[in-house]
Amino acid sequence: MVEWSLAELGSRIVVTGTGATSLEDLANESASYGVLCAIETVIAVRSDILTVRLARYASRFEEGSDSNSPVPNYPDAYVVCFRTIREAMATLETMPLAWIHLGHGDYEYDESESDDEGHWGDKHALLSDGEDEGDWIRTEEISGMISKGVGSMLFCILPVCFSSHSGDVLQSNRNILAIHATELDKPHSASPQLLEMPGWKAASEASLLPAITSIQSGN
Repeated sequence: MVEWSLAELGSRIVVTGTGATSLEDLANESASYGVLCAIETVIAVRSDILTVRLARYASRFEEGSDSNSPVPNYPDAYVVCFRTIREAMATLETMPLAWIHLGHGDYEYDESESDDEGHWGDKHALLSDGEDEGDWIRTEEISGMISKGVGSMLFCILPVCFSSHSGDVLQSNRNILAIHATELDKPHSASPQLLEMPGWKAASEASLLPAITSIQSGN
């Protein structure tokens, strides 16, 4: 929590792979409960992080080092929807607070890499560009796009098939603080992975007091 509170976080929650154009539209979709649950978790964890930041400011203010600085003011989080990943990645001059992809995922051999004897190369983690299967993007390519962004993404949330493989690829990306991608196979729906998100909220709440105590003690 202390480490996350030092990161430069945005306020946009980006949702891709959806025909929705707003939070209201998302609330009316079939998997809305899971999506709203994930969004609520992101906002709750961000709130805990900002609490730690304010505790750090208060501690420095008492020491006199920040006595002339205004109290930090952070904008409210908000949701922005995109039909495709590529559209969203084109806006990464500022990193979003979180990214939720509601499309599809896969993990398979790339037939274009087969040799003359019909042997395929390595398997690759893939994500659908949009809501439907077909236009696949290698997760390595997406990670490269994210690496060019400014700031840190608090959560990358991938409630899609074979999401764990894409999560493994994105795990080493320094611009992503946490990844929620737990599926090794093909789930019937995105809901189970989305409904796991409150576990992050519980962990955040559990680490909040120790983080504040550490700041107040000067550690």
